[in-house]
Formats: sequence, structure tokens, C-alpha cells
Amino acid sequence: GSEAVVLTHNCGAKLAFRYSTTSVNHRRADARRHCWLPTAARTVRAAIRCMSAAKNIIAIHGAPRSGTSWLGQLFNSSPQVAYRYQPFFSYAFRGRIDTGSDVASLRGFFADLLATEDEFVLQSGTASMASTTPRFAKSEITHLAYKEVRFHHLLPHMMAILPELKAIGIVRDPRAVLASWAKAPREFDPTWKLADEWRCAERKNAGLEENWYGFARWKALAEMFLRLQELYPSRFRVVRYEELV
Repeated sequence: GSEAVVLTHNCGAKLAFRYSTTSVNHRRADARRHCWLPTAARTVRAAIRCMSAAKNIIAIHGAPRSGTSWLGQLFNSSPQVAYRYQPFFSYAFRGRIDTGSDVASLRGFFADLLATEDEFVLQSGTASMASTTPRFAKSEITHLAYKEVRFHHLLPHMMAILPELKAIGIVRDPRAVLASWAKAPREFDPTWKLADEWRCAERKNAGLEENWYGFARWKALAEMFLRLQELYPSRFRVVRYEELV
């Protein structure tokens, strides 16, 4: 494995835990403070694992159509990884974090993300890709991983203030990214012309900071990844899609 996925699991700190029987309405707040356990059948060891996993966070970021889902599933295949799908885009977590969020807010966010039962984030139940998302057996969860193709503007802030966060920026040949985007009817309107959209993707991005479609945004994101790798050489890695496949 590469250095990007070699993460230290630190269990030295004393951890508080409890079994929770709180109502659904109180689960989010309780999860933030106590790493909410859904049933009393879970062991004390499970409580410790839950709290420590929220301190070992792997972020997978990349432009749309760059292979983030594929890379995310590689992490998901580990029995020790809890994997989450595009939390910043989900209804359950959208708006929870911004570039002014403090450390406590970020840690609360990731504790809630670890404990979530949201179908979109887990890609389960009625979620659009639930039927095609692979399922892997899990054992002792020690790490939390998520993938995101939007909201990359949050990444520099999170890297700066959250020392337990490690991240991968995946970069794919922009020609392949654009070709894949043009063939995705859910993302590229069939009435659009690639000749008009390839550079700035104005119709898709719609002026929103969270969107990263088109060559101009691809370039800006690649440059951001390189800066982050330079600033945090032990915590951030740029990887090329073509070198992984």
C-alpha cells in the first residue's frame, strides 16, 4: 500500500462511553457527544471503536467523473473502514460545515457521519444506487472514509484545522473526465453541446461554488490538490487515476 493509506490508530487516550436509549429526535446530539449506539447489544469495545474511528478520517476528493466512487469502494472493501458517500451533498448533512466551522463542529460532523443511518450517505434502502453498490463484510471499524465530488472549497479549511484528517486528491486526464461527463445523462443534459460546455460548464456549475464541472474547474482543483500536498506532505496525497487502473 501507498503512504496515503497507512494511517496510525491511536488508542492511548481514555475514552468515555455509554449505552444510549435516547429517542430518534435526540440521536444526532447524542452521537456528537457519545458516539450513539443504536442498541444495548453493542459491547463496550464497540463503543471505543466507534469513538476512535471518528479520529481516523480519510477524505477522498476529486472532480466529477474522476474515479472517486471506484477508489472509495477500494477503501470500503476493508472490513475496518466505515465508508460514506458524498455527505456534504446529502440532505442529511448539507450546510452543516462551511469555511468558518471550528474544530468542535467538524468533529461533531464526523461523529454524526460515522453513526448515520441516512440511506443516501450509506447508499442503501431506496437510494438511487443502492442496488448496484457492493456490500462488504465489516468487523472492527477503525477508520471513517468518505468520497466527495463537490464542495472541494471546504477541503483547505478542514486540512488546516483538523489534524486527524488525511486526504487523497484523485486526478484523471481532463479529456477522459469531459468525455465521461458528456456520456452521463444524469449530469450532462442531452440538449447541451460539449463544444459549448467543456471549458467552464456554466450551465452545470450554475455559478455555485460547490460545483466543479468543466476544464477550468478541473484545473483549479488540480492546483489546489498540489498546494495541499505541499502544505501537508504526511497527510495529503495526489494520485493519478491512470496509475491506479
